[in-house]
Amino acid sequence: MSTRTLQEEITPGGVLVVIRKPPKTLNDAKTILSDLIAAYCRGAVVGESAKTLGYLLTVFVQLSTAADLETRLDKIEKTLTQKGPK
Repeated sequence: MSTRTLQEEITPGGVLVVIRKPPKTLNDAKTILSDLIAAYCRGAVVGESAKTLGYLLTVFVQLSTAADLETRLDKIEKTLTQKGPK
């Protein structure tokens, strides 16, 4: 099994599914999750691997969203501080 974002590696302990390149954007995470779901539906990824990768993607999305909101809030606060009280 090999997709745009996932790679299957045979190891002494069994089959290991790895993400080819870590996500850098929310769109990357969406693409990886889409490939992961498709691979799981085909039976190419076992439940525990899919669960672990899905969890990591969820954490990435949550952190990315929080970082984006923090950046936006900082810009708003800076704008309000520069304008001063009315």
